[in-house]
Amino acid sequence: RRPSEQILDQCLFTPYHHEDVGGLIRASDCRLYAFSTDYPHIEGGQDPWRAFDASLSGCTEAQHAAFYAENFLRVFGG
Repeated sequence: RRPSEQILDQCLFTPYHHEDVGGLIRASDCRLYAFSTDYPHIEGGQDPWRAFDASLSGCTEAQHAAFYAENFLRVFGG
């Protein structure tokens, strides 16, 4: 298998709320990223959903769905 196939099957990155996940998705592949938060701890931010939504503003609905749920379910089952 190609390395890119291996990564898509076995890797999932969970960015911090202050990272530009929308930019990462547009520059690579939306199947690589999933929502996570450490809220209410400080590193989780005060409103991680708002921060991620702002970053994802230029992404499609399918990319939103992949980030918020589908990628986790694909990798971990559900």
